[in-house]
Amino acid sequence: MWTIFVLILLALLLGSLVFLTRKRAESKIDLIKAILMVGMIFAGGLSNKVVVAVNGDKMPVSLTAMKMAPFCSVEKRAEKIAELKNNRDSKHCLMTEKTKLRFLTDIIPLPGRVCSAGDILLLSGYILLGVWFCKRKEEIVGWVFLLYGILGFIF
Repeated sequence: MWTIFVLILLALLLGSLVFLTRKRAESKIDLIKAILMVGMIFAGGLSNKVVVAVNGDKMPVSLTAMKMAPFCSVEKRAEKIAELKNNRDSKHCLMTEKTKLRFLTDIIPLPGRVCSAGDILLLSGYILLGVWFCKRKEEIVGWVFLLYGILGFIF
């Protein structure tokens, strides 16, 4: 039930983004680019929500990817792995043989974290849309999207 509400909210938000970009597009090709960026955000969010929904309301994390990700310290990595093994993380769980849609789970090691293909799509869409708005002299809106995308990759 909660997932359906979030997906409807996401669709409304992205619909308003398409409306915003439509008014600022300089040509049809420019509008298509903006819609593709909004589509990236929607596809990333949708893939994350679907994976969470089919895996017991938690995002599965690959233990192999956790071990490959360069954390700031060995202790922090061990602490995060112990948290996942003891089921103390409210949003994540360890990937098992029963995990569904494994290719969309958190399997991509990045510095300090492990993320999913949906995360990459989502945050890349925010960054690209931020650049798109900045090019159209909409610096405030552009910087909000840029910062959200960049901070999403960092944290």
